[in-house]
Amino acid sequence: MQDFKIGNISDVFKLQPILESAIVMEKAYMLISCEIGEEHSIYSQLKEIPEIKDCIITYGSYDLVAKFETDTAEDMTRIISSKIRKLDKIRSTITLRVTD
Repeated sequence: MQDFKIGNISDVFKLQPILESAIVMEKAYMLISCEIGEEHSIYSQLKEIPEIKDCIITYGSYDLVAKFETDTAEDMTRIISSKIRKLDKIRSTITLRVTD
């Protein structure tokens, strides 16, 4: 990482891209299977979870694919266990963690 000396306020703004690139988020995609006809209901509930960044309804083996981000691996585990898998009408999930 580069060394910076902050002499004035414009130097702070020069640091912003470097600081933002240092922030590492945990990212994952979740394949979700739900009860027949409940796709739109589950979709609406998932969109209410702040960590869910995108969600789509699909046809095939899985009914929905959700993309989510958390600050830590522990937060990811908590969100999966306490917010997503607890939703009524979800039958099964598969979580695919993203590696950068």
